[in-house]
Amino acid sequence: MRFVPTLVHGVIDYIVGLIAIALPFMLVLPSLLDFPPDFRWPSYLVGVAALFLAATTEIRASGTAGQNDNKEIIT
Repeated sequence: MRFVPTLVHGVIDYIVGLIAIALPFMLVLPSLLDFPPDFRWPSYLVGVAALFLAATTEIRASGTAGQNDNKEIIT
């Protein structure tokens, strides 16, 4: 049972990656507490990883569920 269509899920992947990269700039708390720039790197890495995974994921036209997963190898 799928609640979110594959295309919508792919778009959400890209949006989440961009938000994770932009998050240190959008939050006021790190600048108010005078955090060093080193605290921003984990957010950048998560965002870049999310964008990389979204860009390299193979999505079939019929979605990722099931029909071709049980292929038999005929020799």
